[in-house]
Amino acid sequence: MSKIVFVTKHGDTFHASLQGKPGVWGVGTNPQAAIGNMVSGHLEEFGISEIKYPRLKHFVVNLSSRNARSKKE
Repeated sequence: MSKIVFVTKHGDTFHASLQGKPGVWGVGTNPQAAIGNMVSGHLEEFGISEIKYPRLKHFVVNLSSRNARSKKE
């Protein structure tokens, strides 16, 4: 199913929102930052279960715990 993202400018910031989901939104200093903020704040909405940062000693954001933690693999 495709999802539509709306990006609008509000003063010095940009807001991204997901069509049909008023609680799914993000804000940033540019459109890409606003979309990134929206996606990272609503991982489950975009089917993301984990975000890994390989160069940061396997820093992981796991959707099941919703807390950032260090993870050895």
